[in-house]
Amino acid sequence: MLSNEKIEIIKKLECDEADLILRLHEYHTEKYSLNNTRNVFENLDIAFNAMSNESENPFFVVFSDGIAETSHKTKNTYIVPFPQADEEFNEKNYYAGKALDKRLSQNYLNDEIKTMLKNNKNIIFVIDVKDVSTYPIWNTNMRRKAITIFERIKKEQNINCKTIAKIINNSIPAKIVSNQKYDLDFLIQFFKEANEITDFKTIYITKSDTERAKEEIFFINEFEKFVHALKLKENKYDYIYDTLCSDMDTMFSKYGFCSFKDNKCVSQRHKGISNNYPTPCTDGCCFKVINKCEHNNKDGTCKVKCLACKLFSCPYLSKKGIGFSTSELILMRAFLNNKQKRDAVYTFFEPKEVVIRKIEKHK
Repeated sequence: MLSNEKIEIIKKLECDEADLILRLHEYHTEKYSLNNTRNVFENLDIAFNAMSNESENPFFVVFSDGIAETSHKTKNTYIVPFPQADEEFNEKNYYAGKALDKRLSQNYLNDEIKTMLKNNKNIIFVIDVKDVSTYPIWNTNMRRKAITIFERIKKEQNINCKTIAKIINNSIPAKIVSNQKYDLDFLIQFFKEANEITDFKTIYITKSDTERAKEEIFFINEFEKFVHALKLKENKYDYIYDTLCSDMDTMFSKYGFCSFKDNKCVSQRHKGISNNYPTPCTDGCCFKVINKCEHNNKDGTCKVKCLACKLFSCPYLSKKGIGFSTSELILMRAFLNNKQKRDAVYTFFEPKEVVIRKIEKHK
């Protein structure tokens, strides 16, 4: 994080680069709260006792490295072992290509686990979030680039618009340190396979006073969206679509990365040979001029809910590290194959029902 002293210096600079730093800092220091506190507990003992009182003969499937520290040692507890880690951490494996497809198609339930799930009722999955890797839905490229930018600004003695612009343009995302934890894709696939066998409840273990608390709360909220979608019998894609649209609306309206001023976005204020978007005279939506979208209102608002438009980050912002990959959004990562992701990302200027039809066609 940046010190208050650095923030005050940057606030006094009147340039878009300084404005972007402030918006990134707001994004990076955002405080999160749990959407649902009823299924979150401080430690394993409290969780086990609460669930044992609530359910008759619960069977616990535990994702934790700290089970030995608890007093709960009964035959109705199965500790899921850590999956075998990759010999060498390769970031590309998490984002695209055959390696990612392989990660998202592996089977993790052996015959022993399947038998336990079939033979027991009141299945409760217990996720000790400190033992889960939140990469890449938390440690996104944007968040990791912001970390690098902040670290370089901390060391910079002469803070001005020119030095900030240089830092932004020359910074690369901070490296990921691979630790032995439950991989996100392992959890996704484990839950998907289990859902085919039995019903289950999911609870989480996290502590609010740890350095990682904000990250863990974010993970719980996101994973809850995945679990909810997983259990939907109907309208799964509707839920995924609406949730993603809502999340993107919140992200870009809250932090205002487009930085509209006098009907111009930050990109239009920095037009050049490689950045020559037209500037409309009524609002900042350049696509109204390029495509003359039939769903665009005169005031720049949109009549329909188009996911591709909401996911889009223009090249100017993308080069600054602003935006998301489909692999960084848990609902897209967990439920959409490559063709469906392309449908969602590239079907611009179309209403929800058109995009959903395309997505369902490529199941």
